Amino acid sequence: MTNNRKKTMRLILKWIVISLVILIAYSISVTGGAGKAKPILLIPIIIALSTSENELISGIVGALCGLLVDLSCGKLFGFNGVIFLLVGVFASFLFLHLMRKNILNVIVITAIAAAIQGLLDFFFYYVMWKYEGINTVFMMIIIPSVIFTTIASPIVYLIMKHIIVKFAEPDGVIVENTSLKGIKG
Repeated sequence: MTNNRKKTMRLILKWIVISLVILIAYSISVTGGAGKAKPILLIPIIIALSTSENELISGIVGALCGLLVDLSCGKLFGFNGVIFLLVGVFASFLFLHLMRKNILNVIVITAIAAAIQGLLDFFFYYVMWKYEGINTVFMMIIIPSVIFTTIASPIVYLIMKHIIVKFAEPDGVIVENTSLKGIKG
């Protein structure tokens, strides 16, 4: 097998495994009773992935993960898609240009992203429409969801890091999408 063919196969396998992890995390996030606080495991996946991918790929994965959350929550289709797209792009930008790629920074960015998503969800779906019992929703669903998401982030990061390292080239170089290298400049 040629070197380019091996790189292509590694890239395809990497994204198949990442897609399976996303589907498993999605399934875990939507399992359980309605109205219960659950971690949004797709947020730490997006952020962990953004430690090794460029802004475009992180944004696309973020948007797709956000659309999955929209489907499961019955929210306006695209609401979380836009939020997660921005989270992916912003996190990738931070890790590529400003921050070190370590577990502490992933936890902090996950906490911030989960809080922003939770607050936007709370404002646009409860406060804005003067929903009854908004204090209960905030204290029993939004805050615990942010906390659970943040607590899950180190585990998700370690899983994603293992996948990324596993599909790195034998010399240790992380396989990137070669068709997008010209875009970065």
